[in-house]
Amino acid sequence: MYSANVLNSLNLMWINQTTKTTMKVLFLLFSLSFPFIVTAQYCKVKVKALEGKYDGGCKKDFADGIGKAIGDDRYVGAFKAGYPNGKGKYTWKNGNWFDGYFKNGALEVEGIMHLIRYSKNDSIVTGFWKNNVYLGEYEKPYKVHMKTSMVYSVDVTEEKNYGRNQITITLQSVSGGSVDIHGHIPKEEITDIQIRKGSFRERSIVDNMQKRNIYILWDVIFPFWAIFKIGQDNVEVEFLKEGTWTVAIRMRG
Repeated sequence: MYSANVLNSLNLMWINQTTKTTMKVLFLLFSLSFPFIVTAQYCKVKVKALEGKYDGGCKKDFADGIGKAIGDDRYVGAFKAGYPNGKGKYTWKNGNWFDGYFKNGALEVEGIMHLIRYSKNDSIVTGFWKNNVYLGEYEKPYKVHMKTSMVYSVDVTEEKNYGRNQITITLQSVSGGSVDIHGHIPKEEITDIQIRKGSFRERSIVDNMQKRNIYILWDVIFPFWAIFKIGQDNVEVEFLKEGTWTVAIRMRG
């Protein structure tokens, strides 16, 4: 038989062990029932006007992923490393808002800006931004959709302060207009213009230069989209806004 002291020690050990086991079970059940309390962490937003309340994804103590931040201003959308980054909607405390894309907290790429005007109709600006600077309605006001293999390069530039709706195309090649042992090498020519959008009133040609030809399209109706055919080769260009444009085409031959 065990002495009374031994029995008391065994009872205390059993009680302590039982208590520890019970506490572990209760803690586990509590954790499963309220995981947000166990895993809660403070997530920082790096834009001062958004500091206040944040709900959403978190990584290394910074807002990351989809979330919502409310401070003086409000933002709902994608975050990265504490900044609005990706698609989202930012609302300023004065009620103005921007719905579009962000990069490191700045307006970037495409979006819609809604500006409240209390004395008149609100202003809505749609277009493209770069580091909070509005670029315009288009990221690029022209698109070179296609050039075939013998076309070396197509350079499109907008001539500022001319005030005329016209397109000037310069066309040249390496050997066109030269002379070899077989005689004169003809210059490249635009043989046809196939219009997909818009129109022009008339076309004139300047062909008295040795190495190139110049074509001018007058009174162009924009947006203008056309395929310029150069023998068997093609250059397809779309102009999204009116203006005075120059297209420099260089051929490989």
